[in-house]
Amino acid sequence: MLISNFHKSHFILLSIILLIWTGCRENPQKEIIIPSEFQEYVDRFIAEGAVRGYEIDFSDTGLLIEFRDAVDTESGGVCFLGRHHIQIEKFYWDNANDLEKEGVIFHELGHCELDRLHRNDTLPNGEWLSRMRGDPIPQWASAVINYSGSRREYYIDELFDQTTPIPD
Repeated sequence: MLISNFHKSHFILLSIILLIWTGCRENPQKEIIIPSEFQEYVDRFIAEGAVRGYEIDFSDTGLLIEFRDAVDTESGGVCFLGRHHIQIEKFYWDNANDLEKEGVIFHELGHCELDRLHRNDTLPNGEWLSRMRGDPIPQWASAVINYSGSRREYYIDELFDQTTPIPD
């Protein structure tokens, strides 16, 4: 009787540990949850990657994008590295134009999908070298990235290939 109670308590303890471990793991189903507000920009990222030789479908990693309340004024979003989980600040999103929305989604997917870190180098003209610029922003610098026209093309090229030549 003593032995069976001993085994029973170990079985219960092991079951509890297994339940806790299972609940804390990454999403094993690799679910893809992209609200409609973000889908167009994720589709653009996938298309831009394809043009540059990347096949991106998130079936191997899953992807969760959701809104969060404003946390700080320095970023419009965050990617939880290793989890393909992106949170976008609602206030930022509601006040952003189309290219700003694309830029923040591309930046966060740069972290999550391309394993890019922040890069605060600048071009010879003082503008940011990379779409992946991030905190801390030097006091002398503007946080704004000139992300339009041919500059947009350069920043997307550099996002997918860090050896992209510096533009004229």
